[in-house]
Amino acid sequence: MRSLLLAVLLLSGCAGMASGRVRDYVSRDLSCPTSSIVVEARTDLRATDFDPALMITVRPATPEVLADPERYRLWEQERDRHAAQQDASYSVYVVHACSRDYVYVCMPMGRSSLCDWREERTVPSS
Repeated sequence: MRSLLLAVLLLSGCAGMASGRVRDYVSRDLSCPTSSIVVEARTDLRATDFDPALMITVRPATPEVLADPERYRLWEQERDRHAAQQDASYSVYVVHACSRDYVYVCMPMGRSSLCDWREERTVPSS
């Protein structure tokens, strides 16, 4: 029980650190004071649903693959495997900054975060 509590505390601390790094990144990106930024990590959202560049290395299914159910099933498996790898590497944050709402897709990097995709968008509450 004690180790479970420690794991929860460590994970919540990591989530707080990541949100702080994203807040700093957003502040620089939008020239918005950190006091005007609210960051919400959204584990219910997939990075690949927002950032199409994460899937760029997956070739589109050719007409021949589309016409063959077995080949298409293999193509879907590869696409899904790639998406799962990308989703495991990136996080989605809903950010309210300077009176606007954004979605950021970010990858934690040491003491900072690389957020390579942003879109102004309203996202349903979690």
